[in-house]
Amino acid sequence: LTQSLHEKVRLGRDLHDGVIQSLYAAGMRLASIKSRLNLDQGDVTATLDQSRAALNETILDLRNFINGLEPEAHKQQSFTEAVANLLEFAQEIQSVKTTCQIDEELASRLSISQRANVLQITRETVSNALRHGEATELAVTLQAKGPMVEYVIRDNGRGFDPKSGDSKNGLGLENLTNRARDIGAELFIDSQPGQGTEMRLTLNPSSATT
Repeated sequence: LTQSLHEKVRLGRDLHDGVIQSLYAAGMRLASIKSRLNLDQGDVTATLDQSRAALNETILDLRNFINGLEPEAHKQQSFTEAVANLLEFAQEIQSVKTTCQIDEELASRLSISQRANVLQITRETVSNALRHGEATELAVTLQAKGPMVEYVIRDNGRGFDPKSGDSKNGLGLENLTNRARDIGAELFIDSQPGQGTEMRLTLNPSSATT
């Protein structure tokens, strides 16, 4: 089991240092090519932009996969640092203003499973806000709400109708709901077309175990 764990961690780091860096380099080369094009080559410019966007989405998906490989207990960072790193990476992918206000003492009372699943929910929510919501602002907070912990992600994106059942928004609400249920949390999604989206997660730290 220990050997398997170390192999997963090694694989994640190899993917980060090798594959992701190669994708970044490819994106930079596309940007360099675009800068040398004539102004009347709009169709080529559009194709380059689409290719860079596809690369960025692949990088984001790969980064999420890598983070899922490494168990939360083996990551040498606090919950606040993990969220901040995730937001910092999002800024590298897309121009977005982020704020992060997390009560670390409160976060430390969550179990490893709770923290790991909240981070996965964060990755998916942030990815959706950027890719599908085209958000330019993201705010993340974690604070006490009575005996509970409330974790909120707000964005100023396009928003959507959660009751529409339209799968084209790609938000993966069912996946988020399942993760929340796995850690005994309640998930609320507040969104309207043109009004941005708020994802609110309510957890009970008193039931947490490491």
